[in-house]
Amino acid sequence: MASSRIMAMPEHLEWKRAYMAAILEKDRHRILPLIDDARARLAARFHELKKKGLVPCDEVEAIHDAFYMLDALRSSLAYRDDLTKGGSAVLPVDPPPSGILEE
Repeated sequence: MASSRIMAMPEHLEWKRAYMAAILEKDRHRILPLIDDARARLAARFHELKKKGLVPCDEVEAIHDAFYMLDALRSSLAYRDDLTKGGSAVLPVDPPPSGILEE
């Protein structure tokens, strides 16, 4: 569940570490907070790049991909039985912060 653009990004990027933690998580109790954390870090980085005038760039394309992947992951949780069972409810997908996917 990772695009080549995401995987091409340096490992030290906070948003990439948060993204990878979310998509690799197998515990249903932890996955939703990890998705939310990754989305927040993606939004912060996008706005940082936009403020610097670096939109569009390869990293922004990877951020777009990561948002889509996280949304797909969240949407799939109701249908997955490969995760540790728990009491977490699947929440609706929130739209990305304004401006992220319009570039």
